[in-house]
Amino acid sequence: MKHICMIWSDTTFNMWEGFVTSVVYKNPNLENKIFVRFVYLHQLLDKKTYIELLAHLSYIMNLKLSEESLRTMITDSDAQMIKVWINTFKNIDQQLCFIHFCKNIKDKMKY
Repeated sequence: MKHICMIWSDTTFNMWEGFVTSVVYKNPNLENKIFVRFVYLHQLLDKKTYIELLAHLSYIMNLKLSEESLRTMITDSDAQMIKVWINTFKNIDQQLCFIHFCKNIKDKMKY
């Protein structure tokens, strides 16, 4: 039976003059355990920064194409990050985080 490894990525705002993007994952073989995979400190939220960030992550993960298909990436709604993610990891599914999705709807309804 194939196990899918869920990977979450999120950028934290308002911590300092820059940003912290963290990537955590849940190993399907270890119940209720979440591990930090990668932490990246950066000052910009641009395409170049995301390309660099995901290039480092790709190097660390060192996945074969067959292994990528067993992963799912959950992100917030940062369109720039999603575009770079899809170009860097072509075989890893990308999904929008349900909590961020609900928050985005709630924020839009305020106006």
